[in-house]
Amino acid sequence: MAVLGYNVILKINNKTIAGTTQDDFNITATTKESITKANQGAVQSSVVGHDITFSCSGIVEVTASGQTTTMSADDVLELAMKTGSQAIIPFTLTRDTGSTMTGNCVITSYGESAGSEDNANWSLNLKTTGTVTIN
Repeated sequence: MAVLGYNVILKINNKTIAGTTQDDFNITATTKESITKANQGAVQSSVVGHDITFSCSGIVEVTASGQTTTMSADDVLELAMKTGSQAIIPFTLTRDTGSTMTGNCVITSYGESAGSEDNANWSLNLKTTGTVTIN
């Protein structure tokens, strides 16, 4: 059974982002290389950690103020401007298979684009910080 894209949900601050049309998720291994006499100068690589990043994009939607389950583009823009410990936000990535990934992340970039005859669009990039839990 295939997992359909609309069944992969990214939440930040326990809310979905209104108008999301695309989510991307990437894990990149952080490696350390070493050369020892025992392996006769052959480079050995070992995984010492992981960089986990998310990106998502969508259509700018106007939502009523005080929404409890969704974030508007204005809400995300406000989060993107946070600094220090206020910039660390919780996330949950859920699939319809029941698996979840939770942790904290920071927004590394936010952008909007608007053509004269197109819907206004937003894009968001996030990077995890600290421990990530997979269930």
